[in-house]
Amino acid sequence: MPNDCKRLAAALCAVLLGLVFSCCSAPEQPAPSAAPDSAPVSAEPSAPLFSDGERTLSLLRRLGTAPLCLRLSTNSDKLFFSGELTLYTDGENAACFLETDGEKLASLLAGGEEWVVRYADDTYYKSGDASMKDLLEKLRALADADGYAFDCGEMIYEGESCDYESFMDGERNVTLLFAPGSSELRLALIDREEIEVLEISDEIPDGVFDLPTGFSLIHP
Repeated sequence: MPNDCKRLAAALCAVLLGLVFSCCSAPEQPAPSAAPDSAPVSAEPSAPLFSDGERTLSLLRRLGTAPLCLRLSTNSDKLFFSGELTLYTDGENAACFLETDGEKLASLLAGGEEWVVRYADDTYYKSGDASMKDLLEKLRALADADGYAFDCGEMIYEGESCDYESFMDGERNVTLLFAPGSSELRLALIDREEIEVLEISDEIPDGVFDLPTGFSLIHP
């Protein structure tokens, strides 16, 4: 059972670190290198639709408010988790679902208490740490996220045209890829490792923060 907590904690780290959902930037950091794997697409100069980093900062601030549904997927073995991760928050409660290697786990924060749910054997138990509370605090802090130095432009990635906003978070190069001329986030590259963004919305299903009925309480 401690491994369940470790895997869920690693998945939560992926939310915060993998897509740079953290607030550890510094205004004096150097500008990042150009987006990986492709040179910018040449085009006639025109008035930009978005200011440098506008879409990234807007996303970070959105993640710091409620309600939120965030679904991510990656096959990388270098980004803390591999599989599909779904995070729901409403400002006070949070639910993180991880599906990987045919296994499903969940971490819930509801009514101030944290739980780990194991779907393989229909059991749940009280969590021994405060990872979900820490996650909510960091998400709320994103409203003040600022100070990144951005490199922005157009590029071709895997044969498709997209806009990119790239910056450094500590030693990590982070590149967010958007649909051309829009705020639709399609992909995040963290040191060239891919995280697919499956959904970002304010749709929170009923009962998502509740412990599943019919499951048995066990003690770690």
